[in-house]
Amino acid sequence: MVDQVAFLPCGSAESLEHFEQTVRQPVALSEIKGLVPAPMFNHLVALFPDGNAAMWGVRGGARGENETRWGNLREGCVALFTGDWKVFASSVVAAKFRSKKLADHLWGVNDGGQPWQFMFALAEIKKHDLPTETLKAAIGDKPGQPVLGFRVLDESRSRVCLDDFGLRSDRQIWPASPADIDAAIRALDKLEVEYLAQRRLEQDALRSFLLGGRGVGRCKICDREYGAGFLVAAHIKKRAKCTNTEKRDFKNVAMLACRFGCDELYERGYIGYSPSGDLLVSRALRDTNASTYVDGLPTRIAASTEQARYFAWHLANTFRGQRVNPYQIL
Repeated sequence: MVDQVAFLPCGSAESLEHFEQTVRQPVALSEIKGLVPAPMFNHLVALFPDGNAAMWGVRGGARGENETRWGNLREGCVALFTGDWKVFASSVVAAKFRSKKLADHLWGVNDGGQPWQFMFALAEIKKHDLPTETLKAAIGDKPGQPVLGFRVLDESRSRVCLDDFGLRSDRQIWPASPADIDAAIRALDKLEVEYLAQRRLEQDALRSFLLGGRGVGRCKICDREYGAGFLVAAHIKKRAKCTNTEKRDFKNVAMLACRFGCDELYERGYIGYSPSGDLLVSRALRDTNASTYVDGLPTRIAASTEQARYFAWHLANTFRGQRVNPYQIL
């Protein structure tokens, strides 16, 4: 599941014409064969078995700013079309690719000479009538200005849009494109050995501290006892957000969590804990088996005053929902 939202301004006559041509009326894939690389074309055929896909594209921008934003888009991103002070349609980025040939074929070249070559194929096109001022207020944007320019929201603001306005994709996971997979493999090959060595060293040391020299430990979340190999040292507050002092607060900032679901559910914000230690479950958890697992968890955990501070950070910054009464599903 991707927590990402992008704004696609679509208020000008030109952009509205593009919307009618290639979003409201999807493009036949048979028409574009040869205009995109073969691996991407095959990927699109697999994604859209009916042979039709909505298409959109953005220009690079005067200083390449849109190219950078487009590069940060991920498959599964919810893209919102805005115009006339409202979100009038939503979509999901199923694939992204660069193709000047296809952009020119679909939309020609604009007066400035820049093609709409930074493209994406869109799925789940839905109509909306959501005032942009309402959405902007929810994410902390200044009122009184229309949405100008292609924009990709950060994770926290995206989460607000997706959860508070019911904009999440109907599909849990969108497959990565061939280009993304190739880039990821190249980057991983370069960094994997060094990263894993450092991560394993820290994880082993912190887990050993929490185990107190024993070969077994108890998961903080499900309260089940496991051998050390089935437990991880989970940071209650995300390690990347901890100060140097907090990183060294071993006793309070970390907890033992099992590999059988608890660590993943907590890390991804599907569960959290109230200041009094009550279990909270996010409405974003829609997987049936995962929900069944959560139903079997204790409804309360014991936390020291120092740990409660870190649980509060998780609730405010990682948990997928707003904090309300204990035991309530959010």
